[in-house]
Amino acid sequence: MKILYVSNMFPTQKHIYYGIHVQEQIEGFKKKFGIDSMLYFINALENGKIEYVKAIFGLKKTINKFDPEIIHIHYGLSGLFLLFFRPKCKVFITLHGGDILPKQGKYMQLFFTRKILKKVDKAFILNGEMAEILSELKIPFEILPCGVDIDCFNQNQDYIIRNKTNKVLVFPGDSARPVKNFPLFKKVYEEVRKKYPYNLDMKIVHNLKREEVVDLLSSGDCLVMTSLSEGSPQIIKEALSCNLPVVSVNVGDVSNVIEDLPGCFVSNTYSVTELAECIFRSFDSDIKGLREKFIKKGLYDNDSIFKRLLQAYKN
Repeated sequence: MKILYVSNMFPTQKHIYYGIHVQEQIEGFKKKFGIDSMLYFINALENGKIEYVKAIFGLKKTINKFDPEIIHIHYGLSGLFLLFFRPKCKVFITLHGGDILPKQGKYMQLFFTRKILKKVDKAFILNGEMAEILSELKIPFEILPCGVDIDCFNQNQDYIIRNKTNKVLVFPGDSARPVKNFPLFKKVYEEVRKKYPYNLDMKIVHNLKREEVVDLLSSGDCLVMTSLSEGSPQIIKEALSCNLPVVSVNVGDVSNVIEDLPGCFVSNTYSVTELAECIFRSFDSDIKGLREKFIKKGLYDNDSIFKRLLQAYKN
């Protein structure tokens, strides 16, 4: 099996966290099954949208030379070349959020993604909201999010302080991105700080090395997601793997991921008061065994996702 991956999401020296879940899926899948694969990276984040135009010509040469049996595209715009030529091999696409979800406000991307979807054999999507969209478009799909490396994301015991009198709230993402809704997180943080009898601090997960993310998650007490829209946020799975409970608005697939897990709560509104109450409930919860219960679901670890991905390719 020869697979050509095409992605505009992949880590660089300037953006070490950008698309790292795509990198981990590609490299982890290759390592587990010994797949012959190649990556065509469209670095539009650093070099501009002209990279998509260059890819139309560059990919044609790469496909002719590599002769893949499967092309797997990550992110809608990465498949722009399909509007100019359609390779004879099977073509899969993974949608990640902003490429198909209207709430993220990338309307031009939505337009092109819908055109591109007509050219693929199957789409991998992340949640029920995406499923409704692709059902309307009559595109074959499977809900198959990216998994988490549970060996890498394991609670760092050095950061556990018993009976500590301060708490740490973790914000999951770039606070400058409007879709992550940092202003709401800050209001919730202030609300909790007013009512919490001890010290309260906040930490932000953004553009960190993997070991730094593990350390940060291990030192937190609750991860609080206030996003306006999400697909299947990796940081939620990473937090749970590090035994960090999650409080979130009802966005993406978060409610499914944290269902029945101790110390984890979903707010059905964007109410500051309701989110703060959820955080207090999380503080009061016994979270012993949170990581183990998350892993036991067998739905979000890399090995489980890789097996499903291989089956989808074979089918």
